[in-house]
Amino acid sequence: LIAGDQVIGAALVLYFTPHKFTAEEISLGESAASQVSVALAKLRLLDDVRKRAHEFEMLHQVAADVGIEQDLRTTLERIVDRVMEILNIEHAGVYLYDPETQELELRIVRGMNIDIGTRLKIGEGVAGKVAQTRSPLVVRNYQTWKGRSAKYEGVPFTSVLEVPMVYRGEMIGVLAVNEVMPTIRRFSDEDVRLLSLFASQAAGAIHSTRLFEQTRRRLRELEALTAVSTAMRSAPTKADIPPVVLREIRKLVDATSVALITLDKETDEGVVLDIQGEWQEKKGLRFSLEHPALEEMFEQVTPHQLERASEIIKQIIGEDIDEPLDVIAIPLVAQDENLGVINVMRRRKEGKEATFSDIEIRLLNATADIAANALRRAELHEQTREHLRRLSALHEIDMAVNASFDLHLIFDILLDRLTMQLDVDAADILLFDSHVKRLTYEMGSGFISPTVPKMDIRMDEGIAGKAVMERRIVIVNDLSFARDYLKLRGLDEEGFVTYCALPLISKGEIKGILELFYRKRCKMDLSRQNFFQTLATQTAIAIDNTRLFNEVHRSNLELTRAYDATIQGWSAALELRDMETEGHSRRVTEATLRLATEMNVPDWELPHIRRGALLHDIGKMAIPDSILHKPGKLTKEEWEIMHQHPIFAYQLLSKIDYLKPALDIPYYHHEKWDGTGYPFGLKGTQIPLAARIFAVIDVWDALLSDRPYRKAWKEEKVIAYIKDQAGKHFDPDVVRVFLNLLKAGKI
Repeated sequence: LIAGDQVIGAALVLYFTPHKFTAEEISLGESAASQVSVALAKLRLLDDVRKRAHEFEMLHQVAADVGIEQDLRTTLERIVDRVMEILNIEHAGVYLYDPETQELELRIVRGMNIDIGTRLKIGEGVAGKVAQTRSPLVVRNYQTWKGRSAKYEGVPFTSVLEVPMVYRGEMIGVLAVNEVMPTIRRFSDEDVRLLSLFASQAAGAIHSTRLFEQTRRRLRELEALTAVSTAMRSAPTKADIPPVVLREIRKLVDATSVALITLDKETDEGVVLDIQGEWQEKKGLRFSLEHPALEEMFEQVTPHQLERASEIIKQIIGEDIDEPLDVIAIPLVAQDENLGVINVMRRRKEGKEATFSDIEIRLLNATADIAANALRRAELHEQTREHLRRLSALHEIDMAVNASFDLHLIFDILLDRLTMQLDVDAADILLFDSHVKRLTYEMGSGFISPTVPKMDIRMDEGIAGKAVMERRIVIVNDLSFARDYLKLRGLDEEGFVTYCALPLISKGEIKGILELFYRKRCKMDLSRQNFFQTLATQTAIAIDNTRLFNEVHRSNLELTRAYDATIQGWSAALELRDMETEGHSRRVTEATLRLATEMNVPDWELPHIRRGALLHDIGKMAIPDSILHKPGKLTKEEWEIMHQHPIFAYQLLSKIDYLKPALDIPYYHHEKWDGTGYPFGLKGTQIPLAARIFAVIDVWDALLSDRPYRKAWKEEKVIAYIKDQAGKHFDPDVVRVFLNLLKAGKI
């Protein structure tokens, strides 16, 4: 019986008496056998299709059933239950792979007395081999199998089938089914195929469950930390922070008691800064650090559970602890400084070991970080406010220094900030006159009497003179011992108690003295002294910069006048040599400036445009007279020389730093908008705007003027020419603005 190329079986025709088969009988038998073969093949195929459909339906239902669970333990239980149902077997288990240890851990088992948590290395036992090869493994007789693990000695396995659980290339674990004595099962290829299909679905379900659990755990942690942060923000002062922190920690981990303990470095004692829950009356308690574990408690920088916790807590609170107590110490570390430790205490439930989980420890550590930073911020808050006031004053003074070179304005702002923002009752500035060696009163603020003498004092006179001579801050905490100086200055009725003189020094030179007066005793700590020293330095620099600026400004004005006079002289000389119409350079310069202004060229660029316009043909100084003054048409070679005059201009002017910003017109004013100009053939906006503006004005004035080789054009003809050259020789936008100015009579 043959269907296709497959032999299905044989049909026998038997006689109990001798019979000679005829050819017709044989043919008839073969025909019948062929029909039977086809029918049997169809029946087998139909049976196989039905079987596969049943398997896929069952796997689909199992996958849907397994996939709905979001708890890992429940997911594993359903996986094992469905495996046992699919293969009709009573013994199954799941190993999960731990990538950190690279081991397999038995997480669930049915029908066998095997310890949950048993770990196998990769390659060890059946599960280890399956994980190593990532291929199914069938062991027909486990008791005689050479690769069995010593951890399963005595377990009465007979036959074993285990398959890998892999999800997107990631090893998830191993799915195991087996029989135990006396039952022996011969696992078929069909069993291997079916279990492998299910293992793939199980791997995906486990992966999804882990992701969900991780997300849910992170969400719980985030919610807890958000609650702590929110509660922390409600604590306005340092004293309010510990109760809030400890209360939130108690809620997070359901603690018996939570204490914040700090170290008093002066007395080398521990201090219970605050405590919530049991033993609240111990708040403020001090205790010795004689016990080694107590010293270690302050030295640790990571959370750690205290051994002999009850004994340690007794050392702290001075009471016996009858019940077992778990204590975890969480260090408060901010900016690498240990501020203390939070001890979280929980009574241990009967029959259980240490109660703090990894998740709880992680939450406690994160909470402690938040608390430590909050305490640090609160501790520095007052200092920060003081620094902020000082920085604000320095900033405003610095702004005045940068925005103005008016010393009176700078001094006015300085004295105002000193007396209004920095708790100085009165202040004044004395400037040093190096010619007469005296300190001259310049400005003051905060004095009660409007008639305080604005007198000069000698360099070696009084406290201010001492600050100048010794070039250092002089502080007098009690002015009752300096009545003579106050009387000399006419300040004896002002009621000043504390005085500070700050020499104003810049670049090693004395610029003056800043005097500060207080009507009550003021502690001049190092921080305050440093601040006032900064203020004095800033003031001295302002004085020096202002004087220097005024001198430089005066010198620059004189130098600029000299440069501009020289440039005008060069321009006049060029007109004479080039035999141009008298006043050509002046006219094109003025018209160019008007057109540049109309085109919104910044004011700071106009002086450079002016100089460039005056020197636009400076390069012709290098052109021979025979070419420059030739009355007839120039030859090709002569034009090539003439076209070099922008290059000559650049070579001449670029060596003068003062004239470098003015190079655009001399260098590029013969370039054309369509790229046919010289010396570089620049096109469009590649040509600097100043050169594009000047080109229109230069041609306009030249065509309106008589030259040796032609007569001046009429204005109408020149206008028509310039319009025609828009987009060719000239920038169309420049031509448009030029014509508008011309129409308005501004050119």
